[in-house]
Amino acid sequence: MLKYNFLITICYSFFLLFYSCGLKQKEVPITTVRFNNLGESGEHYDIQFPNDSVERDVPKLYHNNILYRERRKIDSALNIGSLENGFEGQQIRINGNEYKEYKNGWNRFLVFSNKGSWTADVYYMRFAVQDGFTQTIDSLQYQKYSLGDPKLGWNKFTDSLKHLGLFTLSDYSVVPGYGADLNTDEFSYEVEIASKRKYRIYSYPQPAERIQKFSEAKKFMQVIEFIKSEFSFPKPWTPKNKAK
Repeated sequence: MLKYNFLITICYSFFLLFYSCGLKQKEVPITTVRFNNLGESGEHYDIQFPNDSVERDVPKLYHNNILYRERRKIDSALNIGSLENGFEGQQIRINGNEYKEYKNGWNRFLVFSNKGSWTADVYYMRFAVQDGFTQTIDSLQYQKYSLGDPKLGWNKFTDSLKHLGLFTLSDYSVVPGYGADLNTDEFSYEVEIASKRKYRIYSYPQPAERIQKFSEAKKFMQVIEFIKSEFSFPKPWTPKNKAK
């Protein structure tokens, strides 16, 4: 009888554990932000960044006025602000994932922040329309999770990011041959790094498919795989009903 009661207790404990984990996953709110037109049209021109104390490393692509405004709208929707004018402390953003890594259109947006101590958050976001979610630019839906601390601890984690080259990798546009065969619908990773006096941004379109051809793509994917090995990433959940 004691053995039987013990087994029942163990089974019930596992049930409560998995049940509570499921509830915790679904309790993370999903926020929808509507745009008046995220994808803008009109004359294209290069924006001019202010001549101030912030040292900026911004590839030519990111000087485009329309692309710049689209990115600012996404920053505003996620309530994270922009970084090109510096950050009090240090922040790293990595926006992107491999094609079909997540179902239902979700994309991963990582934010590592240091304002005296490091924190890690992941935003899963997707673009949406009012009659159901598709890959459009009418609105944005996101869910946010805290990732906790990396397995190695923050000092070793950030040292490893430096060693792997996250802070020094060049933009794909200056890698000879990288942009020769790009498609307009390719998934890209975008990295932003900011401190009080420095800001840089760079990107790599679908690096996992180019690791055999470009050493930079291989190095970048080593960074991504390292980050994924250091945290337990929750899976984004999807409401069964359409957006309202």
